[in-house]
Formats: sequence, structure tokens, C-alpha cells
Amino acid sequence: MPIVVPGAYEFIKNYVHNIRPHWVSDGGIDPADRDAMFFSDERNRVSKTTLERSVKKRFRQAGITRNVSPHRMRDVFVTNMVETIGLVSASDLVGHSFTHTTEGYFRPAASTKGDALTNHIKKVYKQRSDNE
Repeated sequence: MPIVVPGAYEFIKNYVHNIRPHWVSDGGIDPADRDAMFFSDERNRVSKTTLERSVKKRFRQAGITRNVSPHRMRDVFVTNMVETIGLVSASDLVGHSFTHTTEGYFRPAASTKGDALTNHIKKVYKQRSDNE
């Protein structure tokens, strides 16, 4: 998924190129965890639960009390991308092989512009029936 937060790209790039290789190569990481992106201070794979707790904590610290999760953030991002660049392009952008996978992330409740996916699907089916 693209990194759109200012400064985050540079942080992740530095981590991937400089920090993570050091952690993996020095022998302190269990071989079963070497494919993980992030590690804890104890040099274990960061769990899904730890990541979710961290995200919720940071949002609470920012004064946002609504239930937020990494998955919910992805839903909102995909919804906005579908509305902005269309279903097929959004599917490519987030790395889905099939557009129906992207449709599963689309949440009209996250939409600020209406239900663009429904309009897109209606348009596609209308074009198909017009061409038959």
C-alpha cells in the first residue's frame, strides 16, 4: 500500500535499507521470523495484536476516540482510491490480483463522496448491455 503520510516514506525506506538488514543478519532473529517486516525489542515478529494496540493508542493520544484499526485504515484508503482513480486502478495500486478483492475493502460508510463503487458497477453493466 502506498505510503502517503509525510515523512513516513523516508522513515520506512531507512528502516528497510539500514535497520532491518542489521537485525536479520546478526543472528538475533528466529529464522521463522526473518520474513517479518517489523520486530519487537525482544527481536520477535511484531504481532497483529501489538500493531493494532499501537495504532489505537496513537489515535487516542491524538484525541480520536473512534474505534480505529490498521484494517479500518486500509478500508478508508481503498474506498478513497476507488472513488478517486476507479476500481481497476485502485486494485492495481493496493496489489490485488482481482478487482472483487478490492470491492471487499470498499466501505460506502467511509465514503465522503457517495457510493462510487455502486455507480461504477452500474456503469460497467450498462456499457456491457449497450454493447450486446
